[in-house]
Amino acid sequence: MFSLKYMEHKDILILGAGRSSSSLITYLLQRAEQHHWTITVGDISLAQAKDRIAGFANGKAIEFNIDNKEESRKVIQSNHLVVSLLPAHLHPIAASICLDEGKHFLTASYVSEEMKLLDERAKQKNLLFLNECGLDPGIDHMSGMQVIDKIKNQGGILTSFESFTGGLIAPDTDPQNPWRYKFTWNPRNVVMAGQGTAKFLQEGQFKFIPYQRLFAQTTPVVVPGFGDYEGYANRDSLKYLETYGLQGIKTMLRGTLRNKGFCNSWNILVQLGCCEDTYPMEGVSTLSHRDFLNSFLAYHPSDSVEEKICKVFNLTPGSDTFVKLQWSGFFSDELIGISKGTPAQLLEHILNKRWQQARR
Repeated sequence: MFSLKYMEHKDILILGAGRSSSSLITYLLQRAEQHHWTITVGDISLAQAKDRIAGFANGKAIEFNIDNKEESRKVIQSNHLVVSLLPAHLHPIAASICLDEGKHFLTASYVSEEMKLLDERAKQKNLLFLNECGLDPGIDHMSGMQVIDKIKNQGGILTSFESFTGGLIAPDTDPQNPWRYKFTWNPRNVVMAGQGTAKFLQEGQFKFIPYQRLFAQTTPVVVPGFGDYEGYANRDSLKYLETYGLQGIKTMLRGTLRNKGFCNSWNILVQLGCCEDTYPMEGVSTLSHRDFLNSFLAYHPSDSVEEKICKVFNLTPGSDTFVKLQWSGFFSDELIGISKGTPAQLLEHILNKRWQQARR
C-alpha cells in the first residue's frame, strides 16, 4: 500500500501544468506543509507552472522540457516521486528515466505497450509504477472492482458488466451551453477521442465499432436522480476481461458518458471530416468559422452553409443539433485565428472559444 506515511519528508515532481493538472497540484500543495513535502511543478511554460503553485510556500515552479534528456534526468534525480501529466506519448520517456534513477512513477493515462515493457524491471527494483489512476481510466476501475468484489464475495456470478464514465460539467455550470460540455482536459484529446475501432463483448459475441459509426451507435444511460445520458464504446474493453477477473462473462463494455444529444451532434463533425488529423488544410489564415464547415460540404451556387448542413444531415434550424452547431460559432464569419493546421486542429481552435474552462 502506497500510504501518506511513506510520503513524509518527500520531494514530489509534477510534470505538466496543463488544463487537467490543477486539482492534483492544489490537493498536494494544501497538504505539503503538514507532510513536509516539496512540490515541484515542471512545464515547458514556466509561467504556467508558476500559476499553478501561486500562493503556496512549499511549491516550486521550473521550466521542464522532456526532450532535454540531460536536464530532465537531473530534475528527476532530485525527487522521490514523479507524477507525469505530460501528453500520453511522453510518459514512457519520463518513466524510463525514473526506472534508471530508482524513482516511483504515477500517471493517469492508459497503460501503453511501451509502459508494459517497463513492468518487470520496475518490480525488480521495488518501484511503484502506477498507471490508469485518474477519472477514466481510474475511478471507473476502482468503483467497478468494488461492485465486482462485492458480488463475488456474496457468492454471485457475473454475466454482464457495463460501465460508463465521463467528465461532465455540473448542471449549474454555463447554463446556456447546449452541449453541456467544456474542455476540462487536453482539448486535442477531446477532438481525437474515439478514433480507432472500439472492441467489446455483448451476449457472448465480439463487437467492433469503427470510428465513423462510433457516435451513431450509442447506449441510453439513466442515472437515478440526475437524468438521461448516453454512452459510446470506449477503446478496447476486451483487454480488461483478465484485469477485472471476468473471463467467461457474456457482456463486457466500458464506455464514455455524455449528456443526451451530444453524440448525435458530434457525429456531424465526424461525418464531415472535421476531426481528421492526417493532412494540413489550405488557406487557413483567411478561413472563417463558416468557411471551415463549408470546406467539407459540396459546392452550391446559392445555398448557405446552414442550408447545406440541414439538407445533408436532415436537420431543421430549430433542431437540437443545429442549435449546438450555431451556439459553437460554426456559422460565424469570425476568422479562426491561426495560420495553419489540420482539420482537427482548426476544430479544436474553434471549439476552444466557447468550450474554454476557466483556469483554477
